[in-house]
Amino acid sequence: MIVLTDKEVYSDAGKLVHRLGTQSYFKRCGRLPDDTADMFEESDSIPEETESAKPTLEEQIKALAKVQTRTMSLTNDEALSMPDCFDSFEELVGQEVQAGRILRFGDGLWKVRQAHTVQAHYPPSMATAALYERVDREHAGTIEDPIPYSPPMEIFAGKHYIQGGTVYRCTRDSGQALTHDLSALVGLYVETL
Repeated sequence: MIVLTDKEVYSDAGKLVHRLGTQSYFKRCGRLPDDTADMFEESDSIPEETESAKPTLEEQIKALAKVQTRTMSLTNDEALSMPDCFDSFEELVGQEVQAGRILRFGDGLWKVRQAHTVQAHYPPSMATAALYERVDREHAGTIEDPIPYSPPMEIFAGKHYIQGGTVYRCTRDSGQALTHDLSALVGLYVETL
């Protein structure tokens, strides 16, 4: 015997069979005894999915990966190893994004610097350095492995950066993404070696 309550179904052994199912769920997923069939109205039914509307396994995996990367804390190298797992800028237009969120745009990945609503006419670029910064392969920031400087980019004291074949040492944190070439920032944020 099956006993139906508002959101729970119990077997005749008194064990909980399904806590989250609704009556329409059980109508679609299992055959109930004939005496309970009249409990359901046709409005409870959900249209069957067509075969062509069902996402492929690969599409399902990509969608799940996109959802998981929204809440994960990833290093730049980890993010760059799986670029397809991030939403594209175009997919996020009109949505609120939080600081730290990574998205795809153009030929690379970009990290959101501050929470905002994505606007189609403000894509990641030099003009939107306050909103986005480019995600680059991680470097040690030493003289032997300087960080390639590609504005807009935030720089940090004690780290070494390279631009145009010249290595610079950062003398103080910028605190924000910089849009100028490092050669224009000598004496302000960097010194040449």
